[in-house]
Amino acid sequence: MANTSYIPFTMEMMKADKAISKGLMKPWAGWSSNERYPKPREFAVGPEYGTPYAAVVKPWLSFLDAPCTAPPWGKLVAIDLQSRKIVWERPIGTTRDMNILNTHTNLPLPTGIFTMGGNIITASGLVFVGATADDYLRAFDEKTGNELWDTRLPAGGQATPMTYIGDDGRQYVVIAAGGHGGLRTRAGDSVVAYALPR
Repeated sequence: MANTSYIPFTMEMMKADKAISKGLMKPWAGWSSNERYPKPREFAVGPEYGTPYAAVVKPWLSFLDAPCTAPPWGKLVAIDLQSRKIVWERPIGTTRDMNILNTHTNLPLPTGIFTMGGNIITASGLVFVGATADDYLRAFDEKTGNELWDTRLPAGGQATPMTYIGDDGRQYVVIAAGGHGGLRTRAGDSVVAYALPR
């Protein structure tokens, strides 16, 4: 099972002095100093300290602030590892929480959306994934790809879920919902657990 994203990114190698003057990174005294490595202002800036450059990575977006490629922008894909063929694939995620034209449209179009994070498959054949940029945790049927359940997370779920059996004998699915700077999802500090009712 794989999450796929179809969104091009650009990377500009910017002179460090220019990146500092734009406020994208901070000056640093170097490896021999006791000064801590300064965190860049934006997630997608790689300061490349020790070189005269900074790597500035950005999604390639249209004037609508949407990807320049046609949807789907993200899929969940089941691959047969023996035949190396795709068994099924389906768009995953919606445009909910995308800020087209710098507005909060909250329009959940089923376009599929870019993902950052993995998925897990339980012994019963459920696939749990929360990596989409629309702040949902979803469960799919491993055999058909049908979406069976979803729930809204308090922040971006750009993490791989995990599962465990609790002291009460029930199986839990847990995800860290902290958001992701590069995807511009809602930031937070929640760890959320789900289980079937008793």
